[in-house]
Amino acid sequence: MDSMRLVGSLDMSEQRRAHIWILAILLLVLGSLFLMRGPVRGLSSGQDLVHLYSATVLWIDGGNPYDGGQCVEAMREAGHQDPEHVSNGSFYPPPTIAVLSPLGLMGWDTARLIWLVINLGACAVMLWVLASWLEIQRTRERWALAALLIVAWGPVATTLSLGQLSMVSASLAFAGLLLLDRGKIWIAGLAIGISCLVKPQLGLGFWLLVLFRRDWHAAAVATLVMVLVSGIGVGRLMMTVPDWAGQLASNIQRDQAPGKVLDASLQGPLRYQMIDLRPLLHLVLPGGMVALSALFIVGSLAAIALTKLMRVGLRQNTLLAVAGVGLLTLMPAYHRYYDAVLLLPLLALCVNEWMKPHRDLRIFMISTAMLGLVLPLPAILAVMQQREVIPEVLGNTWAWQHLILQVQSWCLLIAAVTLVLWTYRTVKRTS
Repeated sequence: MDSMRLVGSLDMSEQRRAHIWILAILLLVLGSLFLMRGPVRGLSSGQDLVHLYSATVLWIDGGNPYDGGQCVEAMREAGHQDPEHVSNGSFYPPPTIAVLSPLGLMGWDTARLIWLVINLGACAVMLWVLASWLEIQRTRERWALAALLIVAWGPVATTLSLGQLSMVSASLAFAGLLLLDRGKIWIAGLAIGISCLVKPQLGLGFWLLVLFRRDWHAAAVATLVMVLVSGIGVGRLMMTVPDWAGQLASNIQRDQAPGKVLDASLQGPLRYQMIDLRPLLHLVLPGGMVALSALFIVGSLAAIALTKLMRVGLRQNTLLAVAGVGLLTLMPAYHRYYDAVLLLPLLALCVNEWMKPHRDLRIFMISTAMLGLVLPLPAILAVMQQREVIPEVLGNTWAWQHLILQVQSWCLLIAAVTLVLWTYRTVKRTS
């Protein structure tokens, strides 16, 4: 009997050693690709950061961040190689410009480098959050798997290469919820408030989650931070550009017109980069009904999930609640591939479920749907189509336009419906 136990322990040791080697190899390979696709490109690109940078420079100098001509002039003075890239003016709201205004005090190259460092710091925060949420006993494997999720998840590298704000906003929101569970109320509220300021369309869903959890002190801190910084941002613009709100609305309306960059219909040039529901709803609804229909669908799914979760308490299901909020946040309005960093908690949830001896079929479905977002496949295929690698007869078909190029929107919808159904079953089983 003792010899059999010894053999069994040796087998387990060998298996663990094999798992560690597999994780190490995957981290080495995928980590190298991540560095090349993310930070290395970010050192010389930052093509999305330029819109924020020009806005902060003008906000500090008393200019108009929503005037394309002033933005171009600001970037020309900063020595940017392509100042016309910001000719449409900024789309960032005053609170975001205010909270990130220190970037406008630096030169362009310095600001781009500092923002890349901040994004890498956000990756480190995300690593800590995911390692805390993963239900793996051995510390080394838990941290290695958390790192693997980050480097393998395509939206993270895309965020870093473009200089986007998504990773910073997401990591602050997730860290805030984790700190809240650990009793760090003031720091949690501060983190969630800053998350909402950096990218409101990502952070506000988690602020609402804090309200639903009835964590009133943390919600109050977050709200106070948002109100104070928003007051500074708006107050500064009111003194220098009284009609800033009208110009911002005009910029958004202009680029939502048919054939422009925010257009989610078939005429939209960047439709294939969008992961929200609007491109799918354009298949069956008139343009004017798309936004309201998307909100109705997401609101219905959220109401079903929240009703079930609140029966046993949101605080006892933080990871499930955060994963659901992140998923539903991406669905009703304009979101592109890099915003899918919000799905990292959902990946952690799937890993935890895969570790259990009895797996639910719905987890298989969610995991399969997530595979569709590992890489920016629609963007790659669209470039191949533009270069005529894809035959025109295939590229003009309904299946290509609405299924293949919009596969990530379909994956998001499948994952959302499945997660709500899985939440219903889980809460029913545990209540």
